[in-house]
Amino acid sequence: MPVVKLKKAVLYYHKSIQEDVLLTLQKSGVCEIIPRNEDNNETTVTLGSKASAVAKCTECDAVLADLRFMLRFLEPYYKDSVSAIARALGERPSNFLSELAELANSCNTTNKLEITREFERKLSSIRIEMSQLDNTKGIFTKLTGFQHNINIFGSKGRLRAIAGCLPFMQSEAWKENLLKEVGNDCEVYLAHPQKKERYIWGVVMYASERESEVMEICLKSNLTISELDFSKDNVKRNVSEQLELIKTRQGELRSEEEFLHEEIAKFANEHVGVFRKLVDHWSILKERYLAFASGEFTNSTIVTNCWVPVSYLPEIESKLVSLGVFELVTMDPSKDDDVPSLMNNTKWNSPFEVLTTLFSPPQYGSMDPTPKLSPFFFIFFGMCLGDAGYALVIAGLLFFVLRKYKNMPTGTKQFLKLIMIVCVPTFVYGSITGSYFGDLFTIVPFLKPLSIASSAITIFDPMNDIFLVLGISLTFGVIHLFYGQILAFRICWEEGKFVDALFDKIAWLVFLTGLLLIGAVSAEALSRSWMVAAQGIALFGALTIMWHAGREKKGIFSKITYGFLTLYGATSWLGDVLSYSRLLALGLASAAIAMVINMLGMLAAGIPYVGWFFAVVVVVGGHIFNLAINVLGAFVHSLRLQYVEFFGKFYSGGGRVFKPLTCNAKYVNISEK
Repeated sequence: MPVVKLKKAVLYYHKSIQEDVLLTLQKSGVCEIIPRNEDNNETTVTLGSKASAVAKCTECDAVLADLRFMLRFLEPYYKDSVSAIARALGERPSNFLSELAELANSCNTTNKLEITREFERKLSSIRIEMSQLDNTKGIFTKLTGFQHNINIFGSKGRLRAIAGCLPFMQSEAWKENLLKEVGNDCEVYLAHPQKKERYIWGVVMYASERESEVMEICLKSNLTISELDFSKDNVKRNVSEQLELIKTRQGELRSEEEFLHEEIAKFANEHVGVFRKLVDHWSILKERYLAFASGEFTNSTIVTNCWVPVSYLPEIESKLVSLGVFELVTMDPSKDDDVPSLMNNTKWNSPFEVLTTLFSPPQYGSMDPTPKLSPFFFIFFGMCLGDAGYALVIAGLLFFVLRKYKNMPTGTKQFLKLIMIVCVPTFVYGSITGSYFGDLFTIVPFLKPLSIASSAITIFDPMNDIFLVLGISLTFGVIHLFYGQILAFRICWEEGKFVDALFDKIAWLVFLTGLLLIGAVSAEALSRSWMVAAQGIALFGALTIMWHAGREKKGIFSKITYGFLTLYGATSWLGDVLSYSRLLALGLASAAIAMVINMLGMLAAGIPYVGWFFAVVVVVGGHIFNLAINVLGAFVHSLRLQYVEFFGKFYSGGGRVFKPLTCNAKYVNISEK
């Protein structure tokens, strides 16, 4: 199935209806605006019109910056009735675009911004002062034995003092050097050392004329001087009195901060909801103005180019008719156009588009691989997880989420639907292998009736029939790879590369089929009478591959050598097939871990009195852990088989996703009639 066919729509309209036209396109959500070529020569009118559009975008950016600042500051104080997860899943208020526009016109954002900045300034001022007080308190706590007035710190008079910390091992030498060099013109105080402290605080008081000598000794002793300055205080205090003053002031600041938090919380609960809606309004408006700036202009006419799915063209044209003078011209994409790709699959296949997009979207006009990968991913995920109990838990949880959150974003909804779909093969495979939370039904006494019922539909046990499951896994691998090669043949044929399609793609299928038949005969799965035919098929395929690979080489030796080297590629096919043994490995890992968890639960149940409690904790917690890691493993490894082994045969991607101009909102659901 190719991607959706698009048309390049060139829309000519009068500048008086530009807002209405772009609003109509944005509401429709099916038109991707094509940026104009900036290399074209622009008239003065064009430049002026572009400047107007850019100015509007700049205005939107400025308002959005203010709103986002207010939200960053206020949201921690906002008591949101909806959790962040619920909001991400679509539980948001619904609004019309007109309602958001009216709200933007009525809200004085500038005034609210000034109030918010004042709140921030006051809060920042309190926190800075608290930090300074904490720093001062920490210093004076070390200097509690210093009995002189602290006004001496920072003094510019004849008697001065500095406080600082230095390595404990150098403290005595520092004191001795000061007393030796400065003598009676200084007094040194060392704090009482604490246990295991590498640094000690000290104070030196000195006559101002000896300052240079004091500073030189302090620097040599690695004294880190603290910036204490109390010289401007009119009241003389000692260290103990200052600590009490700090304690009192900190209490006052905490009261101020608590009151301020209450005021901010009140303001936040009144306005955060409004600010969120305004963010969506201005974001949508900005996208519209960016689309406006992508147009081309004359004195009275605007030209907007866009990509539109063919099926939506009549709808777009009918909506634009009522707006006024316009002309719509459509054309097919040219080879030089950067055309986006839009996938459109059936209801069953559409959730699997997520997987294709994760790898790389298909190029426009090429095959959409989603319907090709979906049945294989469906089966492989079921085999990797392989537990019916886990499938029921996941499906039940996702069913509840999908029913509760009906306005969920499309991408999230598609992914959850994908996981819900692959629960079906997981349940089927778990049922036929008898795995319900491992062997829980077998070892728990009151669940034995369920074990009897489940054993009636059990076909095989992967723990005992390992080679059977391995054979099934490798068989799926061969089918998967052969299908990829067939798709590669189809693509070559449609591109007109008939020789490559026959002598490269089909030749490999013939050669590998012959090898498989030889293997089947050797394993006695087929009678010996098939051996000659199998060898003939393999030989024919090998010769065809060798001839085609070396046909452009000069010289018989070069042809044969290159052909043999190409034929060596059969080893990569063998490696690809063996990659599918991971279906067995992951299924066994899921079952084995579940069985170990159940065994530990039964051992915990044997503890007297409280054993039942520990058993429940071990079993429930263990299975939640096992479910989480094995769902992730099943998803990743099933996806790897698609991306590496399957896509490697025929698909390269290289396209880009169709991104229409639409009303993207983060905080509200846009409702339009």
